[in-house]
Amino acid sequence: LAALCSGVSPRLLAILTEAPCCNKAPSNGRKYLGTALRNEKFCNDFLKDKVRLWTQEIENLAKIAQSQPHAAYSAFTHCLIGKWTYSAKTSCNLGDFLQPLESAIQHKLSLALTGRAPPGKTMRDIFALPCRNGGLGIIHPKLLRQEYAFSQRITQPLSRLITTQEEDLGDALEQQASLKAFIRKEKNDLIRTCLVQMEENLTGDVNRIHELAKEKGASSWLTTMPIEEHGFHLTKSVVLITPYVVQQEDSQRLDTMN
Repeated sequence: LAALCSGVSPRLLAILTEAPCCNKAPSNGRKYLGTALRNEKFCNDFLKDKVRLWTQEIENLAKIAQSQPHAAYSAFTHCLIGKWTYSAKTSCNLGDFLQPLESAIQHKLSLALTGRAPPGKTMRDIFALPCRNGGLGIIHPKLLRQEYAFSQRITQPLSRLITTQEEDLGDALEQQASLKAFIRKEKNDLIRTCLVQMEENLTGDVNRIHELAKEKGASSWLTTMPIEEHGFHLTKSVVLITPYVVQQEDSQRLDTMN
């Protein structure tokens, strides 16, 4: 890193020190490392184009899910979410443009995966939980709003070295490791808080199913890649009889009380 810092050209350094998407200066925008820099309108147009592309990808996955729901689900959780998260970490206002993603998830992908009507609020919140917490990992795109602030905090020690051209790393890596651990704890605490609030509204079969889904190893089939030659590929009939799908209609009673 010290060699990298000392080798940064003045022109590149000037680009890097510009705040992505938030700078309202009239200079022309530009793309750099998968994000947009400098000009606000350029950045907004860039993000809108990305969201349109991602929405089309969800719609394509929904078509695949009609015959291969496990493969489509894995592509969503292992690929698409990672792309969104990267852009959220490098673009401060991506969250302003994400509503089309949630609409596509609710009305197209969810319908194709389950064969049933879009989930209500309670069941959608369960779907958004990590698999280890009894959910499906189908995140709410709105939760990506926090990623930019987290990224700024984590990279701040190294960003300072680059902008000041310091050759001595000092304790920057230790600071970064500490920040990562602290932010990971913040995220886990937020999930636990949301989980407690949500479970207060769960009753009957839905509550029992959710408790079973939280048990160790219960979500292993969800996080496994659908490799057919190893027997990890689930058929449409198997996916459609998973407990959450079977109980989805029951959850509508909960939604009417929210």
